[in-house]
Amino acid sequence: MYFTTQLPITFLTALALSLPTVISACEGDCIVDITNAWIGNYTTPISICVGEITKKMAHTADMPPGSMDLIVNTFKKTAYDPMKTAIFPSYFHGKCQQNGVEPSGCPNPDCPVVCGTPGSMVHFYKKLLEIVYDEVRRQLKLIISQDSEVYKKLLAEFLAAVDKRNGDQAQPRRVFRFSRFGSAHARGEDMKEIFNKHISSLPSEIEKFCDPELEHCSWEMPMKKFILSFP
Repeated sequence: MYFTTQLPITFLTALALSLPTVISACEGDCIVDITNAWIGNYTTPISICVGEITKKMAHTADMPPGSMDLIVNTFKKTAYDPMKTAIFPSYFHGKCQQNGVEPSGCPNPDCPVVCGTPGSMVHFYKKLLEIVYDEVRRQLKLIISQDSEVYKKLLAEFLAAVDKRNGDQAQPRRVFRFSRFGSAHARGEDMKEIFNKHISSLPSEIEKFCDPELEHCSWEMPMKKFILSFP
């Protein structure tokens, strides 16, 4: 079950209390706070989607309480630099002037030129949404990739949970009903395959949550207001 309304953005409220009074285009605190706002916005959808995956895993194993939070916490710790780069140097940067003239609406409130100002981000808000969404999914794919420490730790916990449930059940073979062979190695490979199926679904779960038009991951009104709070 996914929410069909916008999520509250208490993260933005906290940031708004420490806004700078003077700034040239979007630099310094403007870049830092807007980047952190997007990371904060996506933390709840990611948590919800991780919760959905954990529920599906529970059909096979009971993961230790809070263990899957490692995905969310890793995202929060590692997302800043790549998110900042994706938004600013990679797309929104430079002056807005055309032939030495500042177009109407630039730098604020609605600048029809791709440049490094709040007004430009507001005008091209749909593009900004796509940039952030793509970067979120890219980061999640890295976090759960099979060579990542997060993946290795969660896989080990999942397999341990499978063994525990198997040991607790009166009919231990039931947990391995998907096994094609009788050996412990084969059963372990079957359980790993099940784990991979669940964990690799995270980017698609985010896609379902946000919907194809990113309607549920837009935060348009509060984010535009927040962006334009920077001069």
